[in-house]
Amino acid sequence: MVLTALDPEKLDRYRVEVYQLADDGSTVVYNGEATFKEGVFSLNTDQGSDGTKFSFSGTLAGKDTLSGEFSVTAWLVVKDAVIGSWHLERQE
Repeated sequence: MVLTALDPEKLDRYRVEVYQLADDGSTVVYNGEATFKEGVFSLNTDQGSDGTKFSFSGTLAGKDTLSGEFSVTAWLVVKDAVIGSWHLERQE
């Protein structure tokens, strides 16, 4: 996941690229916009070519870590097809 601040002074909105490794070994990229408001990070990606959407929600867990829950809507019709937790550590 790559986060880019849309307003470097406010640091409340981000352009996001989510990279997923597909079964065939290729990389699928999902784009979206995230917000960070009242301590909660929220992200909804655009739909992939197969209609897949990701929703992430989480909080800071230390200085350089975000973690939380995610869900996947598959083919535009199967809500919560996959649910789970995620963990993101800042890398330079």
